[in-house]
Amino acid sequence: MIIDCKFKLNPTSKGAEKPINIQLKSKYLGGRFMYGTGLRCKVSDWDIKTNYPKKQDQLVNLRAELKKFADKFEEVVQSFDTIADLAHLRAELDTCKPQIIERLPDPESISIDMWSAHSNVALYGLAILKDNPVYFNKSTKRWEDMTSNTLKTKKSSIKKLQDFEKAHYPITFTNCDASFWMKFAAYLKAKKYAPNSRGKVVKDIKSLLNHALKYQEFDVNLAFKKEDVAPIEKQEVDKVALSLEQIKKLQDLDIADGLMNSRDWLLIACATGLRNSDFLRLTSDNIIMHNGNQHIEIATQKGKGKVVQIAVDTFDWLRPLLERRDWQFPPNMTVQKLNDNLKTIGGKLGVDGLTTHAGRHSFITNLLRRGIDSIVIAELTGHADLELIRSYAQLKKGDAAEIAAGRGEFKMSVA
Repeated sequence: MIIDCKFKLNPTSKGAEKPINIQLKSKYLGGRFMYGTGLRCKVSDWDIKTNYPKKQDQLVNLRAELKKFADKFEEVVQSFDTIADLAHLRAELDTCKPQIIERLPDPESISIDMWSAHSNVALYGLAILKDNPVYFNKSTKRWEDMTSNTLKTKKSSIKKLQDFEKAHYPITFTNCDASFWMKFAAYLKAKKYAPNSRGKVVKDIKSLLNHALKYQEFDVNLAFKKEDVAPIEKQEVDKVALSLEQIKKLQDLDIADGLMNSRDWLLIACATGLRNSDFLRLTSDNIIMHNGNQHIEIATQKGKGKVVQIAVDTFDWLRPLLERRDWQFPPNMTVQKLNDNLKTIGGKLGVDGLTTHAGRHSFITNLLRRGIDSIVIAELTGHADLELIRSYAQLKKGDAAEIAAGRGEFKMSVA
């Protein structure tokens, strides 16, 4: 039997100096079989007549690696009687791929071009974050640079995958099947990560696989595409809104030094109404002068770049907080670390479910309680839809009556 087997460079890839993917293609049994070899070659090093790398000294190893695939393909196909088992064929071809080394290299030395030497999902993720730290913003419909906080969060997700590998087995593009996702979800739960945190980790790892599949056209196990893979129960998030009295108690709370920065971040969030993706980016450069008054100005990430301004004196606890810190904001930290600390602070404050979201809920709710118009609040928070303001508000019984009676003013105080 004549075995039809050829190698092709990915036809959608361009650039003579950029290594691109090599695919094994065959019209075996009248069909169209394609397989990603996990190897790459520059167009300038490829012989289009032989469909092989050119006969050059530096390409000897690459030619030898491709021959392994060709020999394995012929061996497996010859073993079939009448029915072709393509799943078995792919599994056998996988054995020709470069094996994962036992000791992983220093992440700082990893490059995207090294991916073929390590078919390891975590290493690929670290390479992407090192060489090309951008993401597609669905709101603005454009590629944007990742913030330092986003980078930390994604690296944290990859670190959890590597921790899983240490306890179980290395995860490659091809062995991340449904069984892996079930084990990974169970592993994260056993580590007692909150459902929302687990969901974020799973989403980050899936995005790596999707990136490898879409932009590199690697041979990736498609189990991650299924909706029911890595099942994680939904977490009912309480819409915690701190009252002015609770915020006063928060200011005076006796807490350990290691929690003070987290407490200050929450107070800043309660005074500005910013999302964690925005307030954690604040620096002294965001403090501006407007009509002789100090404002905080920032372009919001989730608000399609909408710029919002909040007066420093909207609430009377923000100015003394910034003065105490010499007008410097607390050091940056990951959202997960901040939420972990806020959980501890919430225990001391007597508030369950305290997270970074409480800041935005508190800001909106306290303004509504004092009769501030929803249109004004929407401008302060960057909301385009006034209905969203209602979803954040936690008005108490009787608040509407007080507002209607004209009691309340714009400037808030916890004194």
